[in-house]
Amino acid sequence: VPQGQEIEFGEGKELGPIELTLDNGTKVNIRGKVDRLDTFIADNEKRVRIVDYKSSVKKIEYKNIISGKQLQLFVYMDAYLDKNPGIKAAGVFYFPIKKSFIDENSKGRAEDIMQGLFIDNDKIINALDSDIESSGKSDLLKAKKLKNGSFSKESNNISENGFKQILKHSK
Repeated sequence: VPQGQEIEFGEGKELGPIELTLDNGTKVNIRGKVDRLDTFIADNEKRVRIVDYKSSVKKIEYKNIISGKQLQLFVYMDAYLDKNPGIKAAGVFYFPIKKSFIDENSKGRAEDIMQGLFIDNDKIINALDSDIESSGKSDLLKAKKLKNGSFSKESNNISENGFKQILKHSK
């Protein structure tokens, strides 16, 4: 269920700023704008997906997260979860928006799908793309199920604990 587009967080905004205190005691407020935010119910828990639209393909890479170069989506997620403690993360994604259009009968190309991380949970992935249950592969995001029910190593799944560690690292 779409909850909003261009949702701002910061001083005087609906979500308020992300407030950090540096080691030297200096307080820092972070502001930003979430392009799209969706919620759904999985395993009787309310979950949220954050999508940031990009004019080109942008992939999430762990080395860039660790180095601090790619924290935008995680900062956005942290801001939302901080103000909505009863909701849990489902995933964060970059979605390429291009001038060319995809034929609705064709399979999605790698550069046309959302790039990001999703929590490694069958109910969550089925909510993010219900086609994966029947086909075993998503044309919307980088996810493929193996015959044993696990995700392929090319999939962008992450454990719930791993996702929480990234959120902690982003702060």
